[in-house]
Amino acid sequence: MKFSSLTSRIAPESSGAWAIHTRARQLKESGTPVIMLSIGEPDFSTPEIIVNSAMRSLQAGRTHYLPSAGSESLRQAIAQHHQNSTGQATTAENVIIVPGAQCGLFVSAICVLETGDSVIVPEPTYVTYEGVVGATGATITPVPLRPENHFHLDTAELATLITSNTRAILLNTPHNPTGAVMRKDTINSIVQLAVEHDLWVISDEVYSDLTFDREHTSPSSVSRLYDRAVTISS
Repeated sequence: MKFSSLTSRIAPESSGAWAIHTRARQLKESGTPVIMLSIGEPDFSTPEIIVNSAMRSLQAGRTHYLPSAGSESLRQAIAQHHQNSTGQATTAENVIIVPGAQCGLFVSAICVLETGDSVIVPEPTYVTYEGVVGATGATITPVPLRPENHFHLDTAELATLITSNTRAILLNTPHNPTGAVMRKDTINSIVQLAVEHDLWVISDEVYSDLTFDREHTSPSSVSRLYDRAVTISS
């Protein structure tokens, strides 16, 4: 039987990495001692205070549909947190709640990309990016993160990859899988390129709290990017 072209686009070769995760989980469930390094899942149970809060919410009757963008109070709290951490003026109108960062990436891609577009993505990259971009009909243009540069992005090399089809730059800082935290001067250079070439910047910042030697800087903290930035967190 023939599958749709969309199915092929969202299930590229890179999606086979999940087979490794599935196999590791099967081995672990059978009693084999396996250390899971495949996905960013904590190795501890959800804290009791969160579990109890969720139970109280359900018992209080919060079991019905919420507004499609998420509850107003939660969106406002996230907006305030984003504004405090980046300086970008943000309200609940700028925030949408989705079930996880993968959905955030997909929604963002659907909103700003279409068939024929190109997205510049640092490589190596998280395995789902190819499928997320492919779902829109756009394609990825990889820019290498080289070990001799400590896996930091060379913005001069990135600039050479921008064409008339380039619609966005997809960033991930702190980076998965290298762990590199993007420098402020690199972010400023990317912002300059985005403004010059009228590009979106989609910033995956799910690991923003996991920094040690260098403080996390969100691209959204640069004022020139305010109207062309999508920030995704989790």
